[in-house]
Amino acid sequence: MVLDPDHRDAPLDLSPEEFRELGYRVVDRIANHIGSLRDLPVGPNEPVTTVRDLLGAVPLPSESSPPGAVLDEAMSMVLAHSVFTSHPRFWAFITGSASPLGALGDLVAASININVASWNTAGGASAFEAQAVRWIADLINLGPTYSGLLVSGGTAANLVAFITALHAKATWDVRQEGARPVGRPVMKVYASREAHPWLGRAVDITGLGLQALHWVEADEHARMIPRALRAAIAEDREAGNLPFLIVGSGGTVSLGMVDPLGALAEVAREEKLWLHVDAAYGGFAACSPEAPDELRELVHADSIAVDPHKWLYVPLECGCVLLKEPALLNRTFTYDSAFFRYTGSGPQDIPAPYREQGLQNSRAFRAFKLWLCLKTAGRRGYEQMISDDIRLARRLYTAIAETSHLEAMSCALSTTVFRYLPPELAGRAEASAYLETLNLELLRQLQLDGYAYPSATKMKGSTGIRVCIVNFRTQWSDLEGLIEWCTRRGHALDQATRPDTLR
Repeated sequence: MVLDPDHRDAPLDLSPEEFRELGYRVVDRIANHIGSLRDLPVGPNEPVTTVRDLLGAVPLPSESSPPGAVLDEAMSMVLAHSVFTSHPRFWAFITGSASPLGALGDLVAASININVASWNTAGGASAFEAQAVRWIADLINLGPTYSGLLVSGGTAANLVAFITALHAKATWDVRQEGARPVGRPVMKVYASREAHPWLGRAVDITGLGLQALHWVEADEHARMIPRALRAAIAEDREAGNLPFLIVGSGGTVSLGMVDPLGALAEVAREEKLWLHVDAAYGGFAACSPEAPDELRELVHADSIAVDPHKWLYVPLECGCVLLKEPALLNRTFTYDSAFFRYTGSGPQDIPAPYREQGLQNSRAFRAFKLWLCLKTAGRRGYEQMISDDIRLARRLYTAIAETSHLEAMSCALSTTVFRYLPPELAGRAEASAYLETLNLELLRQLQLDGYAYPSATKMKGSTGIRVCIVNFRTQWSDLEGLIEWCTRRGHALDQATRPDTLR
């Protein structure tokens, strides 16, 4: 085939007319889907391999296909075989109900396809990101020095903060010598076992190894004990190790518990350690009068991770890392390259390019969907939505505590944990294994039924059904229905499966 440079035939290109036609069709289908969410099951009652089997083990097509037909087929498959995280009764993993406005923002950003790596090629997009990050800091009541950048999610945000803390607190040049040079002390990190698994990845990726982790005792509410933290630091100093980082939780993913951040900040200040708070879930609740007082202490952290795609209801992916001294990001991540060098001139107050503040060179324009949501809802809007989620979780806890055969186990932030518990089995140690099996099966049936989609967790060694509400579509009637469903189906399941030894 001879190339005609003036008349290329690119199968992926669309004329404005074709794009408009397909775009209207897509938006219509999505609008109808959003409008019917409450009447749909949260997830399909089918094996997880269904779509894989439908796609089949076929080779890559050798010829091009009509884009409209491909799009229609793929959308039909996705809409018919997905768990809908924006459904009013999706309460499992901490994925917020995605704002439709944010979805439109994603469309715009993807269409422009800006790489938000440097100011000279993405000045407008970088300005949106800088303002969105500043607004996040304002929303959670941080001081004027706090700034940072957007990343893919909580794990990435926490990892960026971890690496920055490592470079800032090491007594040697980590860039030159590495994280564990021969003859240097072992750097130590302190957290409770309620910490998210990102922490294990961080010590692995940085080369510190699991030996760097010093797990600190937690209280009966799964919150780190400051006295135990002090003892752990003293123990490590005596052993010749180098304590450098305290990782507090601003809302654990399992139970929604918030560590005593004020007390942890005091320890960090006295011991000259870096305080990082993983607030990927709970950080945004700091804007709400319903939030625990400890979240007001975020302002004392050296770094904070938050996830707009959780409690700001922004579509995936969108995380954010904030630092009290953001210049440390540049010191940690800047590497010179002739390829990236820019010799143009600009205002002196333009910050370093975002590619020099984190892990990525190629960076999507995540800020646009976030900025749209922040600008539209404003502080008052977010205060209301987040406060509503917290109040619903508390009301659920209270209602369950008043319901026979259900046990309210915990409630923190917008997370309530409960289990099905026949009164005659309460307090019987020999029934613990059965109750665990019973509640896991009840949860499985609930998810397969499609009425609601919570998850499982552990509270003081017992398995419970975890309802985490970061969903502006959830109404009290949805939670009333959950109580009714679990009471009715739990009774039937218990009658059918309880062993004779427990009757």
